[in-house]
Amino acid sequence: MTEDRSEFGHRAQAWAGVVAMNVVLPGFFGTLTANFGSGLGWFGAIVGVAVIWAVGLVACGTGGRLYDVLVTGGIATAVLQITMIPHIIIGVVAFATWGVLTDEDLINGLPDRGPAWSAFRCLVLTLLTGQMLLFVAVVLGFAVRWVHPTSPPTPNKTLPD
Repeated sequence: MTEDRSEFGHRAQAWAGVVAMNVVLPGFFGTLTANFGSGLGWFGAIVGVAVIWAVGLVACGTGGRLYDVLVTGGIATAVLQITMIPHIIIGVVAFATWGVLTDEDLINGLPDRGPAWSAFRCLVLTLLTGQMLLFVAVVLGFAVRWVHPTSPPTPNKTLPD
């Protein structure tokens, strides 16, 4: 039972690190564009990140191939922030989706409809962005695992010499 808990703790820490690495660029652009200053927008963004983290944690909790794919792909996705292109494209798609759903004019600035709307907007934008980044992570994770089929090291398994 202790081994299971320590293994799950390792997977949880690895997933938290992956989420933290992938929040850097979207979080920066989100604070610039999602109208966080209007009341509770920041709260919606934090809740959105927590939901993405929890979904990944449940998936990683199963261990095995899904954990390997998500963590490996998440690290690869985080490294792609250097180019900014995939993350910016995903952010633009999230904002365009929001604009279509709510009829808000994103070109001329987001309207201030109060703190509750700001929190909801940021929550939805964070979830849209996060789910697309999860998809990219899964695709990249499978690609990396296909090219290099060994699993990442865990406390009970070390890298080969």
